[in-house]
Amino acid sequence: MQKAFFLMVTLASSQFAIADHHSLALEAAEAQMDGMNRSIELTTAEQKDNQPFNNYNALKEDGQGFFLKKGKYQYETPNSAAFDALNVFWWCDLHFLDDGGGEYGYVGRMIKARNAATTEIALAQGAQMPAVILDAESVSAIWVPSLKVFQGQYHAQTDDRVNIFVDDGTATLQMIGWEGHDEGDIHPNAETSSWSSAGTVTKISASEASEYFDLDASEMTPEKCMEVYKDVHHRVEQNKPGLAQAASVLREEEQAQLKANMKEVLSRLDTVEEELSGSKAGGTNVE
Repeated sequence: MQKAFFLMVTLASSQFAIADHHSLALEAAEAQMDGMNRSIELTTAEQKDNQPFNNYNALKEDGQGFFLKKGKYQYETPNSAAFDALNVFWWCDLHFLDDGGGEYGYVGRMIKARNAATTEIALAQGAQMPAVILDAESVSAIWVPSLKVFQGQYHAQTDDRVNIFVDDGTATLQMIGWEGHDEGDIHPNAETSSWSSAGTVTKISASEASEYFDLDASEMTPEKCMEVYKDVHHRVEQNKPGLAQAASVLREEEQAQLKANMKEVLSRLDTVEEELSGSKAGGTNVE
């Protein structure tokens, strides 16, 4: 009897020990799982916090960026119709504001490749554009901590058109743009070139962008971008109305006004001569 009782006690103790071991193992597994969950949550939170810097970091690492702009445009002329526009951007020569104190931003250069069909439609609506498909422009952006986004702009260097964008780190940036009148501008379309636009600027690959610049994808490098930019900037400057052209236009206008004044004077002289001839024929003395 004593042996049987001892055996029963021993078995019960073993079962309790096994149960305790299982319980401890289960608690350890649950603690490990909780730790993993917290780690996953922390990683997700970090990724969320870092997301607005995705495009910024990519530009900083690559030294360049490629974007497809799609938007709706409307010119000022009452009968002009709104239309869709498409352009491709190549950003390079980027310089970053990053002092480690929470201030982030950049300035850089940009080459814009216009879609030929878009350009034709815009000119028909009264646009004022350089006589080139590629244009040299400037770009910049700044980190806004309170909004957790980058706010940026790109603008032409030969006119007063400006576009601003909001970059939240996703592949698609939101954009609006406008152009007002240049008072005193001598361009033929200066009086019809005011417009507003809204659209998106979406990241694309070097391969996709290369088609618009007539280059191979392997040539789409920051160094090549600066080479193309210099050439485009020179051609744009050569095509825009300069001081010599402005002076020529003014001279033509002055000459046209002088001719009109002379014509009016001659007309008055003819009238006077006719009156004098009529007076002599009627025998009236004119003193």
